[in-house]
Amino acid sequence: MNLTLYLFFVILAIAVVAVVYAVVLTFRVRKLSNKHEQVEREFNQKQSDLNKISKQLKKTVSKVDSLEAELQLSQLHYNVLFNHSHYMLFTFGLTENGMPDYITEVNDVACSLLGRTREDLLKMTILDVEDIEKPTTTVRLFHRNELVMLSDAEIEYRKTTSDRQLIKQILNNAAVHYERIYVTGSGNRIPVEVRAQKFEVNGAVRVLCSAHDISERQRDQRAVKEGRQRLRDLLNQSPIGAVLYDSECKIDDVNISCLHMFGTPDEESFLRVNLFDNPFITQEVKDRLSRKEAVRFESVFDFDEVRKQGLFVSSRNGKVYFDIMLINLGMDSDFKPRGYLFQIQDITERREAELKLKKKEDQSRQSQKLEAIGSLASGIAHDFNNILTPVMGYAELVLHSTAKEDSLYEYMSEVLQASHRAKDLINQILTFSRKSEQERMRLRISTVIKEVVKLVSSTAPENITFTHYLKAASDGVLANPVQMHQVLMNLCVNAMHAMKENGGPLVIRTDNITIEKDSESGLESGKYLRIDVQDSGCGMDIAVSERIFDPFFTTKAPGEGTGMGLAVVHGIITGMNGSIVVESAPGRGTCFHIMLPVVENATDQVVVKAETVPHGSERVMVVDNEEAILRMMDHILSGLGYTVKALSNPVEALDLLRSNIDDFDLLITDQIMPQMLGSELAEKVLAENPGFPIVISTGFSDKFTPKQASEMGIKGFIMKPIVMRNLAVAIRDALGEGAK
Repeated sequence: MNLTLYLFFVILAIAVVAVVYAVVLTFRVRKLSNKHEQVEREFNQKQSDLNKISKQLKKTVSKVDSLEAELQLSQLHYNVLFNHSHYMLFTFGLTENGMPDYITEVNDVACSLLGRTREDLLKMTILDVEDIEKPTTTVRLFHRNELVMLSDAEIEYRKTTSDRQLIKQILNNAAVHYERIYVTGSGNRIPVEVRAQKFEVNGAVRVLCSAHDISERQRDQRAVKEGRQRLRDLLNQSPIGAVLYDSECKIDDVNISCLHMFGTPDEESFLRVNLFDNPFITQEVKDRLSRKEAVRFESVFDFDEVRKQGLFVSSRNGKVYFDIMLINLGMDSDFKPRGYLFQIQDITERREAELKLKKKEDQSRQSQKLEAIGSLASGIAHDFNNILTPVMGYAELVLHSTAKEDSLYEYMSEVLQASHRAKDLINQILTFSRKSEQERMRLRISTVIKEVVKLVSSTAPENITFTHYLKAASDGVLANPVQMHQVLMNLCVNAMHAMKENGGPLVIRTDNITIEKDSESGLESGKYLRIDVQDSGCGMDIAVSERIFDPFFTTKAPGEGTGMGLAVVHGIITGMNGSIVVESAPGRGTCFHIMLPVVENATDQVVVKAETVPHGSERVMVVDNEEAILRMMDHILSGLGYTVKALSNPVEALDLLRSNIDDFDLLITDQIMPQMLGSELAEKVLAENPGFPIVISTGFSDKFTPKQASEMGIKGFIMKPIVMRNLAVAIRDALGEGAK
């Protein structure tokens, strides 16, 4: 039992142990199973995470591969851009003291242009590439040799003002521009423009310099500068003034010629000259200038008025004529005005020459006009005098044969007086046309002036005063006293007429002047007497002044003048190799200036001997194609005691003289006859009978003069209309002293 029990208990114990072990084992298995499941779950999670990581890694690797490809492509692009740039490119770092370090990268263009290998350049600094002699710029780098040669103080000072400033600008992320000279491997110098800017690589500061060759640009700049200088020199050497304005009409430039034209000392003083708006241009031109139109005009600057108004500073005086042209320079590429150019020429000398030429042309035209009228007068003078000759002759015959108490005597006196006026009119016409020669003598003008003043002052209104200033030391001229009396009387009468309303002084002056050669007066050089007749009357405008010497031109009312007075005066003065000019303006009176050549040994007065009509008893042949004149001459000569043979045919007269020369003591022949001229008749008679007395009579002939007649041997020359006394004297002079 005990054994059984023991066994039972043993078995029970084993069973209990087995159960406990089984329970423990089950618990452990379960625990292990749970752990296994947990591990498995963790593994699965890790496996899942690993798979995710693997996928991400694959993506990362793919991205890296892509980035690497892009990097390679970027590097390729960088290399292409870096080496194919038209600029020279350098990269370098900075040393501790802030100076450029060795070049880290350089492109192919730099190697090519500098003539150096990349390996050589990578052993150099950017300063080694530059020339030692730096151009003057606001910012500069130093060459390495300079750093060696200069003292520390000098380097520090110069760095402070140049390199430090440059580096500071670069480090402040500023793009710095400057110019340098690069030296090639062969020693050539290349001017370059450099642009330097910093960048960072892994926190390290680097500098990129891009430099391009500016040789061509500098050549262009020099060419432009030289071109501008040549243009400037050309403008300054040009006699044409030039003023350049900008688009806002402000002066950009002005050349030296223009400064001289306006008498301004410098460009700053010229700024006050306003060519667009000044008082010496017309309003029409101002309007065109304000519209900036291309316009050319003439302007007369009165520089006395310029100073008076304080327009600008000028050293010029008087009036100056300018030919001015405004040129609009158009638009630039942006359609903005380029500016404006004034071109100015001083045409004062040309205008004065033109005025002198116009004056001479006017004088020539006046002379031609007078010449034409004189030619017309000479054409009618002969016929007119032929008509007057019998009128005056018969009138004188009637007067000599009629008692003064008879009414016929009075009538004939009026006829003779009218005939003399007609004769004087013809003489006046011939005088202003210088077709009439008058006897001249050495005459003192002061005597004539005093006589004229005495005469006209006695009849002048009380509000007119006469004053004469005879300052001329030499007042002798070669003149006809009657003509000079006529000249001064005419001028004084005209002056009194101009002052009849308001009166005033009438002044006559004389003075001596000397005319130089090439004077604008047109007179020969020498000493002249100047006579001024000046009134304070109403004056004349230019249009009237230019015509006052024209025959028959007058401003007087009908019945107050014929217009012949000044024409005769002009003819007398010019016939004496002198000149007469007028100076007048409305409201300022008139002054006549007469200039006559001076002669010495002049007399004070002319003594005229009174003579009676001489008679004679000689045999006289009279030849004239006018029957009325022949009859009149027959009556006059017969009345004076002569035996007369009157013929109207010169050919018949020549035949009669050839066959019966001893029957005649004197020949009186007309000059102008249809069959034969009187001079031709005289020449044939004298050829066969030298010394035979001959007298020529003519109404007018400018082709046969008294001088020519005297040279032929003709004894007398008388003008028609024939006056009895003149004819009688001419006959006695031709027959000579002791004639019957």
